[in-house]
Amino acid sequence: MSFADLIHGALVQGDAAHLDVAAATRLGRAFGTALRRRTGGGARVVVVARAGNGDELPMRDGLARGLVLCGHDVRDLGVADQRQFAAALARLGADGGALVLPAEGGERAVTFSLGVRPLVGEALAELALLADGEDFAAGAGTLTLLDVHGAHDAAQRSDAARGSG
Repeated sequence: MSFADLIHGALVQGDAAHLDVAAATRLGRAFGTALRRRTGGGARVVVVARAGNGDELPMRDGLARGLVLCGHDVRDLGVADQRQFAAALARLGADGGALVLPAEGGERAVTFSLGVRPLVGEALAELALLADGEDFAAGAGTLTLLDVHGAHDAAQRSDAARGSG
């Protein structure tokens, strides 16, 4: 099965047999390669997160590993919902991101973003083609674990303080 067969709207989705850690690493490398090509090369800030509480961990780890292998600076939010993920993309000035969504009925899914915009259509099809190939960018990236909940709470307190003056 090719990665193109796993595209469903704005998601890359499939069962555990098709979206295992190795497949997630390939997707991370493909996304990292596409990001470098679209932005003129060099390391970029890329955010990863998972929207569930456990089953998505191997998928998120594979994506992060693939991005690091492409030379990107990966910021791992841990568990974050879509709102927190979007806020972190904007707050960090991230060039892209990948959010692993909760599995339903044995399915796994991930959504990708360029900046704060979801990757869809031709761009997602290009990602699938890259993942099916072997032409990946390479580099020595970094992985940083962030506390999205603490940062989100601090931002809300700051916004409230400005609004009360």
